[in-house]
Amino acid sequence: RESTVERRLKEYAESLGCICFKFTSPGNTSVPDRLVCYQGRVLFLEIKAPGKRPTPKQDFTHRKMEKHGLLVRWVDNVMEGFDIIEMFVKNQLIP
Repeated sequence: RESTVERRLKEYAESLGCICFKFTSPGNTSVPDRLVCYQGRVLFLEIKAPGKRPTPKQDFTHRKMEKHGLLVRWVDNVMEGFDIIEMFVKNQLIP
């Protein structure tokens, strides 16, 4: 389930010293689920249920955010999420 993936990724991010917030933007749909913050940097993370992908509207929003230099990723499984968060903490992700 998406909620299980989200919970595990939140716990992992926090175990690495990140602050992890649920992200909502009233009046704006299709924004990523989580803000993962570490040492002044922010990762916007969209979390999907295993085997699911972002909707076309979410893809559009993510691309729009990336054009503004924001770091956006999506995951549909825990292990990939762990890898993305670890790379983020090590400053190895590029917007």
